[in-house]
Amino acid sequence: MNFQIKSFFDDSEYIRELVLQPLEHIRSNWDLYWDDAELKYIEEEDSFAKELNELILEISSVEPPVNYHRHEDKVANNFSQNSWANIEKKERFWVGEE
Repeated sequence: MNFQIKSFFDDSEYIRELVLQPLEHIRSNWDLYWDDAELKYIEEEDSFAKELNELILEISSVEPPVNYHRHEDKVANNFSQNSWANIEKKERFWVGEE
């Protein structure tokens, strides 16, 4: 298991506030708790912990493509075509908006 992927999700305030809390109307137990020993969310009744743990496992099993920047260039180039976009490619890097 990829420790870096799991630690990325470790007790994330952003996941709670931006993803899970807005789903409170679906499942009332939206405030998850992280288990440091098991490196996963504690599965409680009426929570999204089980699904989120499964998603983390799935993400950690993905092997990134060797040349992932090629895909990044396609997305950034497409975005840059918008008249309001403030990005451009300088040498190998896209600069401007985050």
